[in-house]
Amino acid sequence: MTRTNKSPHGGASSSMSPLSSSSGNILSETLREITTTKLEELSKRRTEFVDRKTDIVARLHSENDRINRLTILCDGVKACFAVKTDKTGKVIRGHTKTPDVEIELKNLDSFLAQARYDPSVSTKTFDAWENSLLRHLETQSLRFEYASLYAQLVTEWLSTEEFGSHAGNSDESAEYVPSKRKLESRLEWERSVFEPAIVDVQKLEEYLAQLFQDGKGQTKPKAKASKQLADEIASFEMEMSSPNQFTPSSLNWVIQGLLDSELLSDEKREVLKNFKTSQVMLTEVSDVLNMRITGLAKWSWGESVPVEQRRKISGGYNIHMHEDLLQAIFLQHIGVKWSVFLKGAFRRFRKLPGPWIDVRSDVPNIDRKRLGYYLGPMETKPSVQHTRRSMYRKNYFVAHLLDSECQTVEALDGEEEAEIVEACQVQTNQIPRRAMAAQPAMNSFSSRFISRGGAKRYRKVPSDAHPEESESDIESDDSTTTKKPMEAKQRLLHLLSAEIAINTRIHGEITVFRSVFDSWNSLLPHATLRTVLSFLGVSATWLEFFVKFLEAPLRFVGEDEDANPARTRRRGVPANHALSEVFGEVVLFCLDFSINQSTTGSLLYRLHDEFWFWSPNHKIAVTAWKAIQDFATVTGTDLNPSKTGTVRISGDPNVSLSIDASLPNGPICWGFLQLSPESGRFEINQKMVDSHIEELRKQLHGKQNSIFAFIQTWNTYAATFFASNFGKPANCFGRNQVDQMLATHSRIQREIFKEGSNLRSHAGGNANNVVEYIKSVLGQRFGVSNIPDAYLFFPVELGGLDLRSPFISTLQIRDSVIRDPSQLLDAFEEAEMERYGPAKTAFEKGDTKDERYALEDPDWEPVEQHDRDTFMSFQEFTRWREEFQFGFDNELHDVYQQLLQQPEEESLEISDGIANGLSSLGQQSNASGIRENWDSMEPYWRWVTMLYGPEMIERFGGLKIVDAGLLPMGMMGIRNLSQSILKSVNSIKMAASPKIKLYTNHLCPWAHRVHIALSELQVPFEEEIIDLTVPRTQEYLRVNPRGLVPSLEYRGEIITESAIVSTFLADVFPSSLLPASTDPKGPLTRARIGFFVDTYFSKPHASFVKVYSAKSDEEVNAFMKEYVNVIAKEVEPLLKDAAPFFGGSEKLTLAEVLIGSFIIRLYTFPKHGLLSQTLLSDLAEQAPNFDKWAKVVAQHPSVTGIYNEQEVVDTTKARLAKARA
Repeated sequence: MTRTNKSPHGGASSSMSPLSSSSGNILSETLREITTTKLEELSKRRTEFVDRKTDIVARLHSENDRINRLTILCDGVKACFAVKTDKTGKVIRGHTKTPDVEIELKNLDSFLAQARYDPSVSTKTFDAWENSLLRHLETQSLRFEYASLYAQLVTEWLSTEEFGSHAGNSDESAEYVPSKRKLESRLEWERSVFEPAIVDVQKLEEYLAQLFQDGKGQTKPKAKASKQLADEIASFEMEMSSPNQFTPSSLNWVIQGLLDSELLSDEKREVLKNFKTSQVMLTEVSDVLNMRITGLAKWSWGESVPVEQRRKISGGYNIHMHEDLLQAIFLQHIGVKWSVFLKGAFRRFRKLPGPWIDVRSDVPNIDRKRLGYYLGPMETKPSVQHTRRSMYRKNYFVAHLLDSECQTVEALDGEEEAEIVEACQVQTNQIPRRAMAAQPAMNSFSSRFISRGGAKRYRKVPSDAHPEESESDIESDDSTTTKKPMEAKQRLLHLLSAEIAINTRIHGEITVFRSVFDSWNSLLPHATLRTVLSFLGVSATWLEFFVKFLEAPLRFVGEDEDANPARTRRRGVPANHALSEVFGEVVLFCLDFSINQSTTGSLLYRLHDEFWFWSPNHKIAVTAWKAIQDFATVTGTDLNPSKTGTVRISGDPNVSLSIDASLPNGPICWGFLQLSPESGRFEINQKMVDSHIEELRKQLHGKQNSIFAFIQTWNTYAATFFASNFGKPANCFGRNQVDQMLATHSRIQREIFKEGSNLRSHAGGNANNVVEYIKSVLGQRFGVSNIPDAYLFFPVELGGLDLRSPFISTLQIRDSVIRDPSQLLDAFEEAEMERYGPAKTAFEKGDTKDERYALEDPDWEPVEQHDRDTFMSFQEFTRWREEFQFGFDNELHDVYQQLLQQPEEESLEISDGIANGLSSLGQQSNASGIRENWDSMEPYWRWVTMLYGPEMIERFGGLKIVDAGLLPMGMMGIRNLSQSILKSVNSIKMAASPKIKLYTNHLCPWAHRVHIALSELQVPFEEEIIDLTVPRTQEYLRVNPRGLVPSLEYRGEIITESAIVSTFLADVFPSSLLPASTDPKGPLTRARIGFFVDTYFSKPHASFVKVYSAKSDEEVNAFMKEYVNVIAKEVEPLLKDAAPFFGGSEKLTLAEVLIGSFIIRLYTFPKHGLLSQTLLSDLAEQAPNFDKWAKVVAQHPSVTGIYNEQEVVDTTKARLAKARA
């Protein structure tokens, strides 16, 4: 996974090895040296251009002859654009990045020859030619101007950011932070973690024994499940004690996990990257760590571990540790191993029959028989309850444990929940807390039912009282390559909103409470951890190790060792460690089980230390809260009162329902949202927004000295942090929430740049919004005027500043959101009533009787004759509507799914002018925003392109503001400027001493496969080009006796055949390309990829190959028609879940590696006349899944990397001509 968390803070610590420290300094110096060199080169090139242009203009002033003027311009433009010519002065195409200029100059050479003899060439024509050439000069001059501006912005940024010099308090130097707040935060932390918590271990042991104890008369399912869990733990511990656990291969996923975490400083990251690319280093590290784990009992932290404070986007502080790299690798390995194991073990515990109570309501057997008698066979899925179970188990059951060793956590800059402030701690207008009043909920048929359902015809009703259906369909997709915490939180808000809408309508009410444990990671008692782990079966050896891990000797960075000796931690877990997540989830698993037992199956939706509970039965909510309080008391933990609250919502807006006095007092808030007990919807709390507007103003104030830093801060806060905390739009929120978001974003800008504000004054008093501010500052600081908006919003790759608009993505989905979610419930109730009539008629006509043969007891009938003859009441018909299906559109499950649906962004239509502008971009290997292929662009960038593109084309003659070669640094984006350059420097260093050698030819599609794999894996290698047009040398035949390419030399061994080489690389360097065979879903995924690749090459590719031996265009067309037909029949169905890559992967897989080189040829040959012009339209029409997949593959940077389109086309044309000769 790409590490997209908050930009890492520096932190050279006293325990840092000399290697890591010097590495950071060297890289920082190299960064400045590279930047300075590029800036000097840009200045030199601009000066040369200006001198040439000045000379051209001067010569034009002294020349009146039309032909001579045009000759001066043609020669001058050729020189300015470095157009290559032959000895006679004729243009040689294909050697610049401006093919249109080359064509125009080449044609003008011919036209000038005509004009020298033909007197009929008009003055108007000469003027047009001259104006066109002058415009090219002006456009290039403008590009140099903006390249120079970009260089000045980089220089400005570098002068305000001291790379590598932030040791420890990097947040203080980079952000506006009140030091008093930081000091208070540290003092509070120190008061807590160095004193042990008071925990009554005996009561905790009794609590656990009772929780996992079977009731009287039971067959001891809990005891059996507990024993199985303990046995599994014992077996796992034996596995962890085996020798040679650490290998170069396993270290790859361990190191990648560390790089994706927030644990390490920048310097240590760079050292780790060097580790990862050095097999020698990996082997040495493996040997050391294998010795360390065999001597686990002797492990220790050492004398002390440095710690520092880091500031969060939301305003609070975290404490981060800085252990040495070997320690970090060792602990990461252990933590991930335990995490993956326990995730599987807890899942198996939950799935065992007996201990874990199913969420589905206890539908009495008599009710099941009556449903079958009146309605015929039916099923329980898909149903509302089935969907609830599936979503809970996939997203909220011990969700912070890992599904696999390679799974990582992904979060964007700014994706943090806003800190609750006083604005959200006011009491809402609810009835005061007291003993629950006798106010019945509207339409509440039976208080003992948590949920109800209907029935669906032609479905089978399980006859047992506690049906346990197969969970393979529910959990088949649980394992994902990345976890996205913010997505899980947004999804939870959608779930709750959908539940409120449904429960208030069909049950008349719902009670919701939410809370967060107070400083869970910092305050979790060690005694509680020891007791729980011991109870579950963890051995004394591992308990001793875990205690040592917890009781770390800590000292703040910069403190004098003699005056401030290290202090032993007595409470809480180290932040950002995989083991810490494991400990928290193990303890909280007991809370999950407690809620399950006390509420007979209700769900506690939990994301680590934050949890939500809701139920239409108020008494069940009271029971659940008591179980939580009991858990907190016995474990020595506390709940955060500022993040704790209860809301009880009535289905009748005119009725206010009282809340039991035992439930927590306070509103329910998340981010900037507050749940309204009156409307039952989340609404934006503007007072909370105000407090963070002030925080944003302070952050921007601290970044005024650098435009780049200002934009980065703006993007992180305004475009991500605020948007995330408004809640992601969904149908359950309704369109009003989208309108609130847009209005609030608008208000944020007005407040930030209001009259009299510091930022407005800094911009000369004329800036009303962020665009006007940046333009004004650019004008004042660099003397640039008439700046196009596109310069601000276009991506860095095209020379823009990558300013992000918070409005565009929201506007793109606004009209797709349902205006009022209650309309869906209205339609459901109407459809349910309409379904009752036909069901009754079918029963009375005897149609249902013919279907009962499929029931468990087809001969069962009600006892009373009246019941046998009279159809069930409407109340009974709808009682179990949440449990079963109905056979009609807009049934409850359909409504539930529609409420949860997140609208897709509506894209704009592309104009001809923009289409031409995109085609001129070509296949940029580093394109991440605006690119040649419109269909592969994100909706956001399509909007930006259509909104600002016309001005770009008018001003710059295309969509590039600055040519990539003119930029002072080749980087992927501004957000991590230093990291991008450091990555480039690291790549250069690694390339200097390659560990892999590839024998290849860039024109060979089979060798191209290996290049795609190496590019995607980011593995450095040396290449040797093998000329395939001549007999192979004896030297190469010794490498590969067959004389074919590719061949790969790896640690002295030769590997041949492109598919074998690519698979080998995917196995040696674990990534998203191919899961390991040992992964839970590895063998199945590998088999599916293998089948897909085999299908492609054994079926349609055979037709594609025939093209090379075709004797005529007619044969080519016939072969490609056959190709399209086979694609539609054989390959199209295999890509139904591509999103965008094979199998639903977000990144390339081995399938794309092995097929991509042929796909890019398929999609580029038609425009050169090598294949039919209708081929691509035929594919789009007959195989839309394949076409969508293939277009994305053909545009991927790893696929386009070595592909020289013109050279491949020329070679192919020559081959075809030879075949037809």
